[in-house]
Amino acid sequence: MGKVGLALNGVVLTGVLTLLLVDAGAAPAPVLSEPDARLSTIESEAVDEASAKNVGALATAYLDRQQPGLAQAVLDRHPELDGAEMALARSRVALARGDVDQARTQSALVIATCEAPGADPCSASLVGRALQQTSYLDSLENAGVIDPANHPVAARAALAESRREVMLSSP
Repeated sequence: MGKVGLALNGVVLTGVLTLLLVDAGAAPAPVLSEPDARLSTIESEAVDEASAKNVGALATAYLDRQQPGLAQAVLDRHPELDGAEMALARSRVALARGDVDQARTQSALVIATCEAPGADPCSASLVGRALQQTSYLDSLENAGVIDPANHPVAARAALAESRREVMLSSP
């Protein structure tokens, strides 16, 4: 190794030492965010008891965190579960995937399940969410939006329109 090689090694070594000294006081940045305690609880409940309520809540939690792939995986793992909560979760996942027709089918299933004679009564919250989803899907259709992800401005306008139309009445 000649004088030039030694000089270059000295420059590189000086640069590395400078970076180490300058960066020594900085706190390390976390690679992953802190785990969400609420999500961990929902995941544990879904694992402990794979009921429609728990699995639907887990799929909804993933959707709320912008993770439709995880929500779809949870639903795919439990195809035997049915009911209004599961149909609404499937509708939201279908919409997140851009499948408006499937989302509409599942939303209609929620309402039909809740209105079926002899069925367990659905909560007002569930009925309200299903009506809101159906209204949004109708607004998307009226606006000619096939996939909300490809037309975000029209999708936001359809959402604003749908929020003005939903009304609940007590029986």
